[in-house]
Amino acid sequence: MKGSRIKTASSYKLENVTAETLKAFISLRNPKADAAYQKALTKVAEGNYDFGRRWLFTKDKTALAKLTRFRTPRPIYSLVTPPDISEQDSTALLELAKQLSEEDNPVTLNYTTGNYLTARAKDISGVALHQGWTVETHVLGFDTPLAERKDLQADVAARSFPLKHLQSTDFANFYKPIWSADASVQKLKPFEDEIAAFFENNTVGEVVYLYQAAEPVAVGVVDYEDIGTMTVIGVLPEFRRQGWGTRLHRHLMWAIQQHVELYRG
Repeated sequence: MKGSRIKTASSYKLENVTAETLKAFISLRNPKADAAYQKALTKVAEGNYDFGRRWLFTKDKTALAKLTRFRTPRPIYSLVTPPDISEQDSTALLELAKQLSEEDNPVTLNYTTGNYLTARAKDISGVALHQGWTVETHVLGFDTPLAERKDLQADVAARSFPLKHLQSTDFANFYKPIWSADASVQKLKPFEDEIAAFFENNTVGEVVYLYQAAEPVAVGVVDYEDIGTMTVIGVLPEFRRQGWGTRLHRHLMWAIQQHVELYRG
């Protein structure tokens, strides 16, 4: 259905973007819409803007969401919605999105509720699951060789504990405020199960705290069996945006470097 338009008998429409609707498409959840629109106009003038890969979801000509087709073999669309989209509008959007599917190759919506520049989207995954969509999760990893990293060093505020510390009440009590401040993490599993998973998923490594005076303010967990990984990087809510996370990450990279030559994040 590439390049086609979908119309309904109701006030909802899902159709390819046109020159007339381009600005509305770009403005959705984009605080820098004017600059992005000018760049898009330049691409249009150069013939480098593919309207057929971009879809706009509207209700009575009001833009409610947008989908962008990725250049991949399967039909994958990036879905962007504003934070105030209603459940009724979300339901209509997902129903129309199904029509973009190809035979024997259902459409995939790549959707996030996290930050897009400074905006935040509403989580409509519950609506999607109710309609019969399925959840597919992916992790994007990267490898960092550590042998040539001369910029890594131990932090003077760091103290290390063995992995069995993850089963202690001290760790649970410290980590609970961090867990409670992250709504996305809370949705994954109960707190006790989350703590148990930390211990189960690490085999050779350590638990590291950063201290201010005599009190811990940040914690991280590293595993360095064969390849170095980080399970946790957490900073107490009241100490965030003060550089503690950056310091902790650098120290954990240094700790991994002492044991293996590759970090996978």
